[in-house]
Amino acid sequence: MPLFSCKDNNSVSNEEPTNQKLPASELYYSFDYGTHTATVIKTPDVDTGSIGNLSYYQPSTYSGDIVIPSTVIYYEEEYTVTGIGERAFTGAKDLHSLHIPSTIDTIAKEAILDTPNLDYITVDSKNPKFDSRYKCNAIIETKTNTLIVGSNYTFIPSNVYKIGPWTLNGLSFETLEIQEGLKKIDHHSLQNLRNLKTITFPSSLEIIEEDALARCPSLKTVTIGKNVNKIVDAFLAGDKSLETITCLAITPPQWVLANVDIPQNVILYVPDNSVSSYINDEVWGKYFKDNIRPISTK
Repeated sequence: MPLFSCKDNNSVSNEEPTNQKLPASELYYSFDYGTHTATVIKTPDVDTGSIGNLSYYQPSTYSGDIVIPSTVIYYEEEYTVTGIGERAFTGAKDLHSLHIPSTIDTIAKEAILDTPNLDYITVDSKNPKFDSRYKCNAIIETKTNTLIVGSNYTFIPSNVYKIGPWTLNGLSFETLEIQEGLKKIDHHSLQNLRNLKTITFPSSLEIIEEDALARCPSLKTVTIGKNVNKIVDAFLAGDKSLETITCLAITPPQWVLANVDIPQNVILYVPDNSVSSYINDEVWGKYFKDNIRPISTK
């Protein structure tokens, strides 16, 4: 269906959305007049482009405490708000809280990330697709039990099985509670956490994808649960303050396409009976051989 957006001159266009402001709501929308639905979109001063092979974007200017309405009125017609568009809230440095109504059924890729002051997220309890169970201050995709958007006060409940890509990127918390049950951490999901100092992954965790915990400049200690069996690429790349890693897995996890960009003096603690296995492992032995210690010596 063709899309149109509200215009300052109160005209309607069948052209592509012009990202003009709907004065009554302080949010910007694209409208589908065929289905009478609306999608929250990025502010019009958010631009994207490229320099060579690098893409860039200007941050969203949404701020404060935002309650997305379930419906909006435009030209005396009611539209149901069903989506949050790509990069709608990305880079919104002064966004404090966000409420998702029951009508939202689509949240685009990278719609809400790099929001360092986002403290609270709630989802209407009647939303059939997303939830914020146990007041976890996050958005969870209900069907897959995947955490897709987080905040500074997020905790990860036991019935969340996956942290999705970019989910907690750029937040400001110092610690993160992850309950047993989590099985996979997707790529870039815990990246750029400027204040994170320590993190413990539960024993239920099995897979850690690329750049999952990269570029966390204050991170000093990491504990990897006993059932992790696969780590991909630059898991800890750029964590320049890292001092110790404790890996509880008896068998060294497979480290695929390993890019271990961490300080050379990082100590790796492993189960006492597994020290030789880690020393002889192609990846773990190469990068940590002289600094592998039995856990009993901690």
